[in-house]
Amino acid sequence: PICLRPRPARTWREGGGQGLRRGMGRRGGRAGGRGGRGAGNGAGRGGRVGGRQGGAWDGSSGLPGRAAGRGVVGPRSGRSRPVAFSFVDDNGFTLRGDPEHMEDLVLWAGQILAELFRRCKVAKIGFARDKIWAIGFARAKQSWRGPDVVFPDIVFDCPDMPEWHGFCLRVEKELKVLGIVLDKKLTWQAHVKYCTQKARRLLARLRICVRTRWGLGRTVVQRLYKGAVEPVLLNGVTVWGAALKRKGVVKQLRSVQAMAAKAMTRCFKSTRTEVALALAGLPPVDLVGKEVVVLQYTHGIMRRRVEALREGCEWSPHLRFVRETLEEAGVDLQGTFERIMLDHELPYPPLRTAVKVTLGSRDAWAEELLEGARGGRIFTDGSKLEDGSVGAAFVAFNRRGREVGRGLYRLPHYCTVYQAEGLAQRESARWTKEPGRGGEWMVASDSLAVLACLKSGRRMTRLVSEIAQEVEDRHSFVYIPGHQGHEGNEVADQLAKEAANAGIEVEVDVPRAFTRRLAKERTWGVWAQEWRDLEHGSGMDMGEDKAYLRFAPTLEDIKEAVWKGGKAGGHRVLQLLSGHCNLAGYLHSRGKRDGAQCDNCGRGEKEDVEHYLLHCPRWGAQRQEMSDLIVQNDAQASMANMLKEVGRLARFVRSTGRLDF
Repeated sequence: PICLRPRPARTWREGGGQGLRRGMGRRGGRAGGRGGRGAGNGAGRGGRVGGRQGGAWDGSSGLPGRAAGRGVVGPRSGRSRPVAFSFVDDNGFTLRGDPEHMEDLVLWAGQILAELFRRCKVAKIGFARDKIWAIGFARAKQSWRGPDVVFPDIVFDCPDMPEWHGFCLRVEKELKVLGIVLDKKLTWQAHVKYCTQKARRLLARLRICVRTRWGLGRTVVQRLYKGAVEPVLLNGVTVWGAALKRKGVVKQLRSVQAMAAKAMTRCFKSTRTEVALALAGLPPVDLVGKEVVVLQYTHGIMRRRVEALREGCEWSPHLRFVRETLEEAGVDLQGTFERIMLDHELPYPPLRTAVKVTLGSRDAWAEELLEGARGGRIFTDGSKLEDGSVGAAFVAFNRRGREVGRGLYRLPHYCTVYQAEGLAQRESARWTKEPGRGGEWMVASDSLAVLACLKSGRRMTRLVSEIAQEVEDRHSFVYIPGHQGHEGNEVADQLAKEAANAGIEVEVDVPRAFTRRLAKERTWGVWAQEWRDLEHGSGMDMGEDKAYLRFAPTLEDIKEAVWKGGKAGGHRVLQLLSGHCNLAGYLHSRGKRDGAQCDNCGRGEKEDVEHYLLHCPRWGAQRQEMSDLIVQNDAQASMANMLKEVGRLARFVRSTGRLDF
C-alpha cells in the first residue's frame, strides 16, 4: 500500500507544523481512503519507478518521483504533509480531526487523493472508480457507544483531470482491508459477523459428509475444524480481541463452534452448546482466541508492544484488554520472552559462520568421527528433574582423555530441556575461547533438535544464534545418542542433574512452551468454572433434567472418561451423557411425543436417563453387568460410577437398543 500519514515528514513536503492531529484534538472523526488495483503495466512497476526517482525513507520505495519534494498541500497552511509509503498495488491513508472541522477533513482527503492520482499518472498507474473506498471512524469518550458522526462524501475538484473531476466518493460505514472488516466505530461487530458467516458456510459443507451411521470420523472432523474453521473465526484476533469481552460476540462465535462439536459427537441439535463442546473436547473458541493473544503479544508478531503493556496502557482499551489477559494467565511482563530471530537481526548472509555439524540417529551416528578426533572433546547435556529444576553442564577432555574443564549452570524453573542443551553448548564454546584453550574442539551433544537448527540456520532462537556467533572454524559439532553407555555423555548427564540444584545461576528467556502452558491453564480454569456454573443456569435443562451434571459434576470427569477413553462407546453414549437422546421424557419435552411415560415397564413413570439406567425392569438382565456400579438410593453416585466405566455403559446401551431409532 501507499500510506499517507498526517505527521511531520521527511519525504515529499515543503515544511509544515504539528499537523491536523494536534490542531483538532483527540475527540472527533478520522477519515481513511483506500485505492484499488492499478490498471495497465504501471501497477507492477510503480514502486520501482518511485524508488529510483523520488527516493523514500524507512525502506519504502516511494511515489513516482517527478513531484518529489513538492509535497501535498493541506487545506490550511502550517499543517504537516503526509508521508507516502509505496509497496505493491494498494494505497491508503488516514486523517484525523474534530467533528467541527469535518468539511476541512473531507476536503483534505479529496486533495490528497487527487494529488496521488496526478503523481501516479506520470508512471502510467491507473485507478478504477469501483475499487476506491473511503471510511470514516467516529470516536468519542464513550468509545463505540458515543454519538454518531456523519461524514460527507468526498467530491473531487480537479479540472486538470477530466476523468476524475466531479467524481463523488462515498464515505462507507464498513470497509474490508486484508480480510479485516472495519466498521465506523471499531466495534468489530461487522468483522465477527463476517467471520461467523464464512465459518458457517464451511461447516455446512462439512456436515454433508457427517451422518449418524456413516461419514467422517470424530478425529477427522476435529482436525478439519482446527485447521480450517477455527482460523477463520479467529482471523485477526490480535487486533479485535477486546471485543471478546462482550457477551454477544462470544455467543456468536460459540454458536458456530457448536456446529462442529455436534458434528463430532453426533449429538442432537438441541444439545446445549457448553455440553456439546465439553463432550467434543473443544475449548470455547473465545478462550482459544485469548490464548492466541497471549502468545502473539509475548512471542509473536505483536511482541514489540510489550513496552507499552508494561507502562499500563490506560490510553488504549485494546492494549488494556491484552494486559488484563496476560495478567490473568500469570505472565510476567518484566521478563524477556523467547522468539525466533528475524533475518535482519542475524549477520549478513555472506558474513555468517558456517557451523560444521554432523547429525545422525540413535542407530546410526558418527562414532568413528568422535573417536578419531584430533583435538579435544566436549560433552554437553541438559536435564530437567521431576521437581521442575533445570540444569545444564559440559565436561571437556583433552586428546589424551584427561578431563581439563567443566561447567555447571542452573536455569529458571520455566526453562525447557531444549534451552538447557543450547545453553550448555553456548557456554562450552565460550569456554574454549579462554586463554590456553586453543586448538580444535569437537562438541558432542545428544540434542538432535538444537544441532539440526544450528546446521540449517533457520528458525533460530536468540540462544541458538549466540551459539552460531561464538563458534569458530576450529569448532565442530557431532550428535551422540544419550543413555547408550558412552562415558563422556554419561558424565555430562550426571553433571547436568547436579547443576539443577548446585550450578551457577543464569537467566534465560521465557520459552514459548511455558507461556502456552500458562495460557492453557487459564483456559482450563475458566472453562471448568463455566461447567460448574451450569448447575445454576437456566433453560430447558434446568432442574433435575441436567443429566450431564449427574454423570460429570466437574469437567475433569469428562476429560478422564470421554477424551481419554477413545470413542467413549459411540455417539449413542454421548447422546445419553448429554441427556438429549431417544427417550420418552426428552421427546415429550421437544413436542415429538404425546406422553413422557415409559412404555417398556408399564409403571407409568417418566422415562428419563435415570429411569432408563437404574429403575426400568425391562432392562434388568442387561443391567447385571453394571450391578456393582449402582449405589442404592443415590442416583448421582451411580451415574458417576457408570461414566468412569464408560466401556460397560456402552455395552449396556448397545444390548438394550433403546436409544436407536
